[in-house]
Amino acid sequence: MASPRGPAKTGWSGPGSDSVRMSDRALPPGQARGFTLLELLVVLVLAGLLLALVAPRLTGTLETLQLRSAVREVHSGLRQARAHAQSSGAPVSWVLDIRENRYGFGDQAQGRGGTLDARIQLELYTAEGAVIDRQRGAIVFYPDGSASGGEIRLALGERHMDIHVNWLTGRSHIL
Repeated sequence: MASPRGPAKTGWSGPGSDSVRMSDRALPPGQARGFTLLELLVVLVLAGLLLALVAPRLTGTLETLQLRSAVREVHSGLRQARAHAQSSGAPVSWVLDIRENRYGFGDQAQGRGGTLDARIQLELYTAEGAVIDRQRGAIVFYPDGSASGGEIRLALGERHMDIHVNWLTGRSHIL
């Protein structure tokens, strides 16, 4: 039913309606919408400066995360070797090859070892009798839970982390 003032408004903005869309309105001269070229350049310069300040900190953080991941991986391998020695009742040698950045014990194909990123530098401090050659050394875990003991240093760039293996308890700790 039509009202005395004209057709009822239903929200329809098609032909024949009284409503006007925003895009149909003409703006007065000098009031165009959008950003000026100067405003866009200022935003781009500020974004570039912010990126230049933040990016170096992010690369350091990425290296730290990669180093921590490698340390956790090696630490897990040491704990597995100790557990295997205790469960099998026989000594287990956990071997670190600093030239190839590889570590492991037993049959490495069964998930008992791994390879680290080539950028990570390794050092192994172990008992004299556990040195295999100039590039490889071992930490021996015994069935009673003890070990030959030692320390492994992993370094990436300026950062380094150590893993200490207690000779008496055979437990390893990240330092």
